Amino acid sequence: MTEHIEKEETQLFPLIKQIAIRNHKETTQNQNDKISLMSQIEKLENEHDEVGEGFDKIRELSNQFAIPEDACTSYQLLYKMIQEFEDDLHIHIHLENNILFPKAIEME
Repeated sequence: MTEHIEKEETQLFPLIKQIAIRNHKETTQNQNDKISLMSQIEKLENEHDEVGEGFDKIRELSNQFAIPEDACTSYQLLYKMIQEFEDDLHIHIHLENNILFPKAIEME
């Protein structure tokens, strides 16, 4: 996840910002930016899929985060935090895949 977030912060988001600024100034479209944007988005969407598959495996191995009756507080907290992280991750992926990325492509 850290590498994925770094790619977004250092490559994709600055490119989207550049496109937005360019569109705001009504300058001409650069085909190389468009190709670069699409390839970066495709890679990140693939990584989103991989992360989702990873969490599917975690969910499977943890029996859907089922907490055993004799689980200690730390165990319960761990599962709660993993579930919250997964929920936040789904929101993050949804916002990027379904809102940010299509809007960036549209601006392009």
